[in-house]
Parts: sequence; C-alpha cells; structure tokens
Amino acid sequence: MAAPRKKASAAQRKAVPTIAGGFEPLRFSSKAPTEERVPIFYVDDDEYTIPKFISRSFSLGVMERARDVGMEIAVTEAMEELLGDDGYKALLNCPSISDEDWDAFQTIFRDLVFGKPEEQGKGRR
Repeated sequence: MAAPRKKASAAQRKAVPTIAGGFEPLRFSSKAPTEERVPIFYVDDDEYTIPKFISRSFSLGVMERARDVGMEIAVTEAMEELLGDDGYKALLNCPSISDEDWDAFQTIFRDLVFGKPEEQGKGRR
C-alpha cells in the first residue's frame, strides 16, 4: 500500500513560478530613479558632474547606437549627454589634459557607463 500524499502548504502553493531554466523572472520599473549627480572632474575650481546612477538601458542604447555610427561617436554622444553641455565643453576647452589624464577619464567614464570589466556580465544586486 502506498504512503498517503502530504498536502502542499499555502506557502508551497503560492511560490513564485520559475522559468524552465530554474530562475525567477526579473522585474523592472519603468520609472527612472531620482537623478543624483556626483563630481567626475574639476577644471580649476569648477566642478563637473555625472549622474550617480546610469541605467544599463542607457548603456545598451550606447551599444545600439555604436552599431550605426561606431563606438567612438556613440561614446562621444554619451559623454555629451551625461556631462551636459558645460561639462563636455569644459573637456573640449581644457588644454592641460595629458595622455594620462585622458586615459584615467576614459577608464572612469567607461566603468560608470558599462560597468567595471570584472562586473560585466554580472547582475546588479
């Protein structure tokens, strides 16, 4: 004779469904977070800022744009958008930027927009 079946508890019946691969579906909000800005560079005593949170949908948009115009132009457009007109023009008109300064700025900007290389491919928590 077979053992009687145990009834599923309410918690077991209301468990979040999973996809065939064993993960729960992700949920996103269509509302943008409040834009807080943080300093990214200074020219003399003037502070230039960038949004603290850069959505990965923005990053994806940059990559999508790069398909049409190339990565250099897409990233330049992203700089203009994220730094604002004043910040972008401050970079254009700053004759003291060295190769080392420019490399450091590009690394910081890339990491902010696309994530640090060691974080790429990992979900944010």
